[in-house]
Amino acid sequence: MLIKKGTFFIIGFFLVVFLLQTAILFAIRSITVGDFGVLNRINKGQINAEVLISGSSRALKAVNPQVITERTGLSCYSISSDGSDLGVQIPKLKWYLNRNQKPKYLIQDLSQFGGGISGIIYEPYKYLAYFKDDSLYSGLLKIDRKIWQHKYIYPTNLIYFNFDFYIKLMQELYHSVKKTDFLINGFYPDNSAWSGNMELFKEEYPNGLSSALTDEYREYMLELIRICMAHNITLIITVLPNFISPNDVNSNGVNVIDYYQSFEDENKVFLFDYSDGPVSKDQSNFYNFTHLNMTGAMKLSEYLANDLLELL
Repeated sequence: MLIKKGTFFIIGFFLVVFLLQTAILFAIRSITVGDFGVLNRINKGQINAEVLISGSSRALKAVNPQVITERTGLSCYSISSDGSDLGVQIPKLKWYLNRNQKPKYLIQDLSQFGGGISGIIYEPYKYLAYFKDDSLYSGLLKIDRKIWQHKYIYPTNLIYFNFDFYIKLMQELYHSVKKTDFLINGFYPDNSAWSGNMELFKEEYPNGLSSALTDEYREYMLELIRICMAHNITLIITVLPNFISPNDVNSNGVNVIDYYQSFEDENKVFLFDYSDGPVSKDQSNFYNFTHLNMTGAMKLSEYLANDLLELL
């Protein structure tokens, strides 16, 4: 009798978890605004932009696709996201290309400091609804080997569906019903006030921000270029501005910009470097040392659109 009760309990538990996850994934896929809205458009093949923007939160808040479209006449959309590097951006790009028409141009945000590939996926719950796409799943699995559990063992998702997730889900469901989107073609207009503190910056980075080019980062760069060449996409490597003086940068003998520039000899690879341009000189364009506010984003987008026009 005890074994039978235990069996019924286990079956009931897994059934409840399965139904809960099914309901949650259905809710995610029904969202039309915000981060989930962008991911759903990718998954449904609804973007099909001629100019695609890919990058981290810096690109998310720095490049306004509407400005690109108004200046060039080309449709433009951003699939950039918070806390992502090439380790997440490339699987997302492959997923995009599996579902959407290929863009003519890929504007890829890369840091003037280079860097490596993080072993952590920021807000991983955002991708659970789309693990049926093998390009996305296998790319994320390469970063985090535990991802397989969340595809095949539903109870582990109770960890991923945390309080932050439910808040985000409820907010975006509400805005979907109200049809109010805080994103503009994937762009986040941020009007935050300046919050940088030079004294705290100096304490956190006494030797300045360090440049680096790890072997793993180089491998992902080569993969990005191979993808673009295979799909006949013009790759525009874009280095966005920071409000940081050259004295606050420790190059470690690594010239990251030269490394990016070396790819310009490749077929259809160009470098747009704004790291030391006019936008980077004015604090009023930023809300912290590495992110542009809405004012800075509009200026940067104009520069980028003009450079793209020259390329055209």
